[in-house]
Amino acid sequence: MAERIWTTRKKWLGNLVPILCFLPLAIIAGAIMLKARGITTPGVVIFAVAVIVGWLAVNQFGLMGNENLRERLQRKLLAKAMKNTTAGIFVGFARPAYIGLLDAHEDLGFLFLEGDHLEYRGEQYNVSLHRFEIKEVRFRPNIHTYLGLGRWVSIEAIVANKPVRVLVEPRQANTLLANRRRGSELKGRLEKWLLEKERARV
Repeated sequence: MAERIWTTRKKWLGNLVPILCFLPLAIIAGAIMLKARGITTPGVVIFAVAVIVGWLAVNQFGLMGNENLRERLQRKLLAKAMKNTTAGIFVGFARPAYIGLLDAHEDLGFLFLEGDHLEYRGEQYNVSLHRFEIKEVRFRPNIHTYLGLGRWVSIEAIVANKPVRVLVEPRQANTLLANRRRGSELKGRLEKWLLEKERARV
């Protein structure tokens, strides 16, 4: 069995650095207020700085090792499948039922728009949807949303009379905010691709 690339250790790394950036200042703020036996201005200010530093660290380091992950997954997933490694959009993926405590992304892989169908090819999952099965593309929240740093691009389809939802979030860039902007671009690209289906019917 091939060694997994997107591991629990990799997920931990994206959390560890932001925690280490936030925690010392938060501890100092707590110590100041504990010593004063109440809420103090210096304590509140230092804690606010801790939150800002933590937020910046999540944005900057939350995708630690992202470029290396992308290159390794390109070699593992796409070369063997005879896929054009530059055509796929590098994304995080999750099933609707997935609850990730360490990372919003259950799986990593590549999204392809190929003529009349969409394909996700990942390390754990492969999904293919015909264009006529897809009914809507919309944003849905994930854990990054509550920090103002990201969101799912939700591809919503009906397959064999059953609702199917494919949740992806771009990882093309190495910071969360940059990928949030890429999410808007991906949603627009998917909507344009779906419009081609409507024009074909006319």
